[in-house]
Amino acid sequence: MTSEPILDAMSLPNQCSVGTRIYKKTLAEHAANTPADRRLIDGAVEHLVWAATLRPTNIGVPAFRDDAREYLEIAVLTVISKVDAKNLSRVRELIHRAIPYPTLLVFTDGTLSAAHIRRSESDRAASVVDGDVHTATLLDGEPASSAFLASLPLAGLPNADLFALYQAYIDRMTALAVARVTGAFAVVPPAVAERHRLSLAKLAEADADIARTRKNAESVSQMAKRVELNLELRALTARRA
Repeated sequence: MTSEPILDAMSLPNQCSVGTRIYKKTLAEHAANTPADRRLIDGAVEHLVWAATLRPTNIGVPAFRDDAREYLEIAVLTVISKVDAKNLSRVRELIHRAIPYPTLLVFTDGTLSAAHIRRSESDRAASVVDGDVHTATLLDGEPASSAFLASLPLAGLPNADLFALYQAYIDRMTALAVARVTGAFAVVPPAVAERHRLSLAKLAEADADIARTRKNAESVSQMAKRVELNLELRALTARRA
């Protein structure tokens, strides 16, 4: 899947369109603080397109301000990545850190990402990523991906303010991850979505424990130790369920 289905599904008004190309040299200057990060950007990104900007004046959703953050607009960027791009998760983090607005990144591999930002405690004029970078990778022909796209039109999202709108995009990414576990895509209230994220984190931790224990069980030669690890594996599997 490419970036176009995601952008089309968002159904943004024409007045939100920007279409400004951002070259990776400019991105590297703002996003990379180390030579390794600059090499990563150079190897993974062709260029970016500032596809759209969502403001109170063009979508009718109020800005959001509190002691920690100020959301005056939401940026939507398309990232044209190279076919053999490596470590795109790090690239996503770097871009979110570099842009001083809550941003939706749409990659050409069909991945959408979002990350809340807040004022830096050391420099109140600067912004930092607040919490995790949330991602959703869409798959061609997958019912859950189709349901996710159907949940993205702007007209159907919360419009209390730009924070609520941005959080809704994140919560739909969570719903896609949940659907891949439960088999059913469902839009839920923000508080429920937060509990789902905690459950998904526990599930990922359980999967890692199971994989590690299974590998250890396969590598040991002593029968007693293998039996012990297999019993542990059975307990971990039950806990995961």
